Amino acid sequence: MFMIISMVSNLIFYIDNKEFFDEVGKQTEGNPNVEWIYVDKQRPNPNAKSITLPDFEGKPFILFRLQEGNRSYHLKKGEVSEHN
Repeated sequence: MFMIISMVSNLIFYIDNKEFFDEVGKQTEGNPNVEWIYVDKQRPNPNAKSITLPDFEGKPFILFRLQEGNRSYHLKKGEVSEHN
């Protein structure tokens, strides 16, 4: 029973946020350097699609943003990381 409830709630979450997941799919397709970066509590960009959380006053905020990464495992062969 728990498994069915879990699957249904996951499906509802996906359907409610399908536009967001479609946009993330477009942005990450063919670009392995894109990653989720923790940005602490911030107001969402009104021009970006976001899944927000409400604060105690009911105002939306985000904790993660999709950004182009520059970590060493994203480097192409022959490139050198600035952080090494």
